[in-house]
Amino acid sequence: MSRLRVDYDELGLTYNSHRREDPRLASRIHAGLGQARTVINVGAGTGAYEPSDRWVLAVEPSATMRARRPPGSAPVIDARAEALPFDDDAVDAAMACATIHHWQPAATGLAEMRRVAPGPVVIFTWSWRASRSGSASIWLRGSPASGRCFRRWRKS
Repeated sequence: MSRLRVDYDELGLTYNSHRREDPRLASRIHAGLGQARTVINVGAGTGAYEPSDRWVLAVEPSATMRARRPPGSAPVIDARAEALPFDDDAVDAAMACATIHHWQPAATGLAEMRRVAPGPVVIFTWSWRASRSGSASIWLRGSPASGRCFRRWRKS
């Protein structure tokens, strides 16, 4: 199966005008982060879903998307999910929203998130196939210390 390739240096120019944060998803993502005080947001884009009640560092490879982050948003660095430039256990938790379909391979990015965050790893993604059929499902993956937590949230 081929990966969806999107040029965010081009798409990013108008990204904020057509992509908005959904408060229902935001509350579930923030709850999934639990009591984590430090969080990395991998594939952070313009910063949607970043919690404002804790320290966040954004990771985003597109210069255009980094430049479109609103004033006052979390600091951002130029890096990719597949090679996070952090020590093991550097932060309490990690999050990734609508990005893992761009990682090559996705398993490497997921392993990197687990390496740098011993606490929750929260991933928001969806099935492109299901969304085209009108029955989109949103998945939140949280991995507390036990490493096991998988919840499905059906978009209403």
